[in-house]
Amino acid sequence: MEFLEVVFDLKTVYLDKLLFKEFNLTEDKIKSSHFYDTNLEQDKEFYEITSCSDFFTKPGTGTVLVKKIQLGTMLTEVLVLISFDEESGIVEINFPESELIEGNRLDKEKCLKLLEYFLSLMEHYDLKSVRFGYEPAADDDTCLIELKPDVTQIKDLVDRL
Repeated sequence: MEFLEVVFDLKTVYLDKLLFKEFNLTEDKIKSSHFYDTNLEQDKEFYEITSCSDFFTKPGTGTVLVKKIQLGTMLTEVLVLISFDEESGIVEINFPESELIEGNRLDKEKCLKLLEYFLSLMEHYDLKSVRFGYEPAADDDTCLIELKPDVTQIKDLVDRL
């Protein structure tokens, strides 16, 4: 099974708003999570962290496996990897390719909704780009689409997939 990935850089100050407001992550939607608290030198679960923006003022990484998440389209079994160091970091969202396949074909409508969702996030979270592709989408050879602020015709991008 292939995995698709959405990757973007984010300022730490936006992390709480993204995770709690946009992604609407709550304890009941999370299948599992893992964070390491360097101050206490112990593992933590997502629900034990009251502010991810504060938690990641020290370099660290955390993972959250989400049962279902609405990202323009409903996705299931989504892994959110958060890796930050003080002022900024990387958010990676991984999910099975099958989430965007309908009857052995790419569901272009779902792809379009997903990309539109992230295009709208770019405006609200000062994102310079959002890369979408096969894991690891950060690599040029596995990146299918890179959204940038000047991209306006994302339907044309999806049609090329």
